Amino acid sequence: MTGFSVIAAIVGGQTLTAVSDNTISINVGIVITCIVALVVSFSGYKIIHIYERFCWIPVFVAIIIAVGCGGKNLTLQTVPEEPATVQAVLSYASLIAGFMIPFGGIVSDFAIYISPSAPRYLLFLSSPNNQIC
Repeated sequence: MTGFSVIAAIVGGQTLTAVSDNTISINVGIVITCIVALVVSFSGYKIIHIYERFCWIPVFVAIIIAVGCGGKNLTLQTVPEEPATVQAVLSYASLIAGFMIPFGGIVSDFAIYISPSAPRYLLFLSSPNNQIC
């Protein structure tokens, strides 16, 4: 998880630098990202679950804006490429696996809250508001 957190902090710092027209340095952006993450981490799982419930909305809006701004040029982004080699496919698969496997073991801690009183055989149906579906 340390590697995942470091990468997230660096990308967050780079994003803050990019959206501020380079008025914030990457180092300051990383520090701001880490401080915000620290505040959120001390707020508890209930706050994190509220955040997780709505965090997709700004991302969705950003994607819609990006597609709207570049919509007529979306067909120009692909160029004919050579067929993928075995080495390229394995490299890509390793990259994805290296990113997801470490997070996979603890994703349930961040993604769902299960009431301790829930029956064991129905845990996979538990919803975030402590009710069994």
